[in-house]
Amino acid sequence: MSSSLPSEQIWVPILYGSQTGTAQDAAEYISRKLGAMGFRVWLGSLDSFPLEALPLVERVVLVVATTGDGEPPQNMRGTWDFLRRKSLRSDSLCNLKFSMFALGDSTYEKFCAAGRRLSKRLEQLGAEAMTPFSFGDEQGDGGIFKALDSWFESLTAEFKRQKLLQLSSNATNKYSPKEVAFKISDGESCLDSMCEYYQGLVGSEYISKGIRYGHLLEAELADKRRLTDAEHFQNVLHIELRVEGARYDAGDVVLIHPENDPEKVKEFARFMGFDLERQIAIAPSISAANEVLSNDPIIDSIFLSRETKFSDHFPKSCSVKQLLTRCLDILGVPRRSFFEKLIPFAKNLEEREKLIELSEPQGADLLHEYCAREKRTYLEVLRDFPSCKMSLERILELVPKLQPRSFSIASCHQNGQIDVCVAVVKYKTRLKRTKTGVCSSWLEKINENERVYLSIQKGSFKVPEVSSPVIMIGPGTGIAPMRSIIQKRSIQDGTNKINNVLFFGCRFESKDYLYKSELEELKMKGKISLFTAFSREEIGEGGGKVYVQHLIRKQGKAISKLLLEQDTHIFVSGRANQMPSDVRKALCEVLANSGKMDLKDASAFLKKMESKGRYQIEAWS
Repeated sequence: MSSSLPSEQIWVPILYGSQTGTAQDAAEYISRKLGAMGFRVWLGSLDSFPLEALPLVERVVLVVATTGDGEPPQNMRGTWDFLRRKSLRSDSLCNLKFSMFALGDSTYEKFCAAGRRLSKRLEQLGAEAMTPFSFGDEQGDGGIFKALDSWFESLTAEFKRQKLLQLSSNATNKYSPKEVAFKISDGESCLDSMCEYYQGLVGSEYISKGIRYGHLLEAELADKRRLTDAEHFQNVLHIELRVEGARYDAGDVVLIHPENDPEKVKEFARFMGFDLERQIAIAPSISAANEVLSNDPIIDSIFLSRETKFSDHFPKSCSVKQLLTRCLDILGVPRRSFFEKLIPFAKNLEEREKLIELSEPQGADLLHEYCAREKRTYLEVLRDFPSCKMSLERILELVPKLQPRSFSIASCHQNGQIDVCVAVVKYKTRLKRTKTGVCSSWLEKINENERVYLSIQKGSFKVPEVSSPVIMIGPGTGIAPMRSIIQKRSIQDGTNKINNVLFFGCRFESKDYLYKSELEELKMKGKISLFTAFSREEIGEGGGKVYVQHLIRKQGKAISKLLLEQDTHIFVSGRANQMPSDVRKALCEVLANSGKMDLKDASAFLKKMESKGRYQIEAWS
């Protein structure tokens, strides 16, 4: 493809790796901006793009988030695993130019790790970066979008330098609605269609060590009980799910498909004028499908030869009630692109001007105050802009899909049972508005024997043989994967309290000491060494609160001996605020105080442990 062609003929794939939808939303924003400039764009996840076409592409835009402990999102792992192959030649992608925008949360230690690693690997395979590596921090002012706009300016500047940026007469008005991507007609409800849809959300299946990962399973609620005291502000639930034939390993994760609150679903349908009982059939628009072609005959033949699975998009048939309850994230918090896409539907001039203000880069602070800080939902925003009425087909385009929620499995049974430990999300915003979590609130309300759809995913924790000691640090609901590890190791020969060291922390021993009786019994039987911190009851040195990192320092001599003299593994799990970094700092001090190294060497020692898979972190915000 010649770079001298006018920009309306220049094809730019925009590929994303997205776990929660933020990177996908940013990619859609870029797609609209480049489309308005006359480029022919192809938008999709990295795993949806045919790998055999990548060496033939001249330029590509990448938007990549990071999940877990520096891991790539699920919808790019297939591509990432392929690109990591040692058999690939160093000139495999020598024709490719790319621009990378990475997304992350700076409270995580491996900030933007997936984007950094992908950029480095592409360059190792001969690709050339068109722009310097750029990233957006969710903790930054205005979220990621200020950094995104700055990066986009550098991208367009590079396109100008390459003489690619020539606005064509066919460039679309950025506030004009696109042609509908879906068509809806009357249909019939079909459970298999919904199951296919869920499977499409999860991604591809694979088998590892006899465990079938990524396969959709139908579970039933077997038991549910509150772990925290009834008077405690935080409701934490122990939930047992009965799943016939389920197999998993310690440290694995379960993805649970939640449902929206039925009252909110009714409210959404009533406000938009939708009939919840209507049975519908959903199909892709033929004209919209044609927009993906590159005009390069070789690349197009690769795309056309692939089998397209519409189940990756929406159920082929369902009721409107099922669509709003199970498929659309109507109670999620809109991102900036939603306000831009809403503009064409605003019939009221004042509302239209307000939407334009919220969608422009200059309105980032206003948008943050209005939406992100107050956690306003799609339902609430549509209520605030009542002139924005639209068809159900348009709702499919504007409201993202309801994603499955990830929970560390808190058990290691092989009898068809999966345990999870769930903190029910409920809080007040700055304006004293009560907000609840979609999945945790749904799990709190469902009754025994009710159906739950889920799949098992391989977790980031790799548990060693029982002969290798483990140090587990899991405050709060971070205890969940530790319970799984302890269950696996406690039934094996040779396990003892020397080999299994657990640090647990919470606020009050009497209110939120999760699995107290179970852990105390394991301690009494000599299966674990247990150290507990109760931050609102105990006073440490200097009058401060006591957290798990203080316990680590207190047990410094024993811990440094385990780390320096044996093949010890460290597992850290919990919230990604200060805890993981505070724990790491405490471990560095413990090693330095052993007399065998200074702080710099201690930090290098832990990094080496990490590279060998002996220091593993699972954290969430």
